[in-house]
Amino acid sequence: ELDDKLFVINTFLNIIWATGFLMFWRRQQAELAYKWNTLDMEQIEETRSTYKGELRRSPVTGEFEVYYPNWKRLLFRSFVTIPMIGINIILVSFLILIIIRFQNWIDRQLKIGRLQNLMSLTELLPKILLALITTIFSDIYKRISRWLTNQGNKSN
Repeated sequence: ELDDKLFVINTFLNIIWATGFLMFWRRQQAELAYKWNTLDMEQIEETRSTYKGELRRSPVTGEFEVYYPNWKRLLFRSFVTIPMIGINIILVSFLILIIIRFQNWIDRQLKIGRLQNLMSLTELLPKILLALITTIFSDIYKRISRWLTNQGNKSN
């Protein structure tokens, strides 16, 4: 029952804190907009030049605009983007597991007296492999993300 009372008190304190924070942030945002001379600016985003779609009349403005159905975006995301992310996560997890097992194998070999003449090299080898794999996969991920970004048909 004490927990229930403390829970209610905690809830009210969170509400008061959040309200105060929002009031502070609105004031801070207005001050920054004034300092940066962006007080009267609207957020206008240009349509990407590579954006493809069909022209249709906007129900809001009445002007023609490029339209791309959300179901097509969802289809691409579901059958290309998410599986690619999953494959990459599984692949990296598998490679890290192999490196950890390799490190354990080297540790066992050093413990039983094998590989003593290569001790300094064998202790560093898994760490060097991990650094190389990280660098290589970073480049691969950049290429994949660029490709996915170029394939994603978004207006902004």
